[in-house]
Amino acid sequence: MEDVNYEQFSKEELIQLAKHQRQELIKLDAIKKQYMKHLEDVIMYNSVEKYRENVKNNNKQES
Repeated sequence: MEDVNYEQFSKEELIQLAKHQRQELIKLDAIKKQYMKHLEDVIMYNSVEKYRENVKNNNKQES
C-alpha cells in the first residue's frame, strides 16, 4: 500500500475521504455480520447432524 500525503488534500476532500471510508467500513461490517450468521448456521447444522449420527449409532448398538 502506498503512502498518501494528506497535507495536499483540502478540508472538503478530507471530509469526503472520511465519509467514503466510513461507508466502506459500514459495508464491510455488514458483510462480516452476514458471514458470521452463515458460519453460525453451518456450525449449528453440523452439530445437529453429528448428534443425529451419534443417536443413530447408539440405537444400532443397543439393537
